[in-house]
Amino acid sequence: MIKLILEPVPYRYEETVYFYWEYELNSPYQLCFIPFRSLNKFLEEMVRRETEIPESIHIILEDGRIKIWLPVAFYSEQLFNKVENILREKIRSLLEDVMF
Repeated sequence: MIKLILEPVPYRYEETVYFYWEYELNSPYQLCFIPFRSLNKFLEEMVRRETEIPESIHIILEDGRIKIWLPVAFYSEQLFNKVENILREKIRSLLEDVMF
């Protein structure tokens, strides 16, 4: 099973603001079955369409966790809420559908 372990949080590194969140898997072997290139492209298009921002979303695997982050040019509560809604409504169900 997949579990959200870190809710979306904004943070700043140098001049860029990032929205960052993490999922954890019960079994790291489940990572073998995820088509990350396709998933990354799909999420990138979804975020662009829903938020109208040109930045790319990134997905990496590390320590049995799926880490997702999105760099943005500026922080706004409205943009953060849109990204959080995408996460809650679509990304988790998409990851679960891909994995199971």
